[in-house]
Amino acid sequence: MWRDQPYGFKSDVWSLGCILYEMTCLRAPFQAHNMEGLYKRVIKGQYHRIPPTFSPELSSLIKVLLAVDPASRPSIDEVLNMKCMKQRGEPMKKLTTSLLIETIKDPKDFQSLKHVLPKANFDDYQSV
Repeated sequence: MWRDQPYGFKSDVWSLGCILYEMTCLRAPFQAHNMEGLYKRVIKGQYHRIPPTFSPELSSLIKVLLAVDPASRPSIDEVLNMKCMKQRGEPMKKLTTSLLIETIKDPKDFQSLKHVLPKANFDDYQSV
């Protein structure tokens, strides 16, 4: 945004990098005492490395997600196809399929939910 470039999917990838960084470090990646300092850090891509208690793969992932040049950032499909993501994703896939999905209880007749669900807050709503 500060470089006056259009927003796109690569901006979302950068945001994902910010979120991952904040989840690992418990602080935002780009910090400064004023807006000008923040601007300079973001434009230069200056942030502290994540703690060494986290894997080198996570550090590399955050680094590529926070790349200054949007063209250098991966697409979300490329992120999901990274070896580290596939290795760590398999156990979660099994957990989700075997445990969480089985806990979802749905009524046989979804129309019976109409009286307990809130009404739509937008004008172009069409009744199902």
